[in-house]
Amino acid sequence: MKFTQVSYQKTFNLGSYQSERIGVEIELSEGESPKEALDTAKQLVEEYHKENIKVAEPTTGEIYLENEIKVNIGEVLYDFPKDKTPPPPPKQNPTISEQIASCTDIKILESYKLIVKKNPDLQEVYNQTMDKLTNKN
Repeated sequence: MKFTQVSYQKTFNLGSYQSERIGVEIELSEGESPKEALDTAKQLVEEYHKENIKVAEPTTGEIYLENEIKVNIGEVLYDFPKDKTPPPPPKQNPTISEQIASCTDIKILESYKLIVKKNPDLQEVYNQTMDKLTNKN
């Protein structure tokens, strides 16, 4: 059997449900040992990871990488230099009332029919939105 190249990959756990996969491929010259090449590839991957390590801070959700900081706010990951302040958190999900009021399609609005049935405030928003949509057509 003749080997012409070897490759090595490793996935590193960064914490906070994050991981990083690092890999390298090595083309073999005539007479080179595939096992030695794999050892070299493994060493390169390990060294690269150590030099560029990312550490997740479980209490803050912050990930540090060289001179940058990444902050998880909800589902959004922001990048910014360490000397800058983070952006404000994203707006919270709209309330049911806001969702109903923002409907632009009658079929979508009708999907809220059962939800609003037992809530007079939501029923009022539903009725107003339905009036607006039916008068539009």
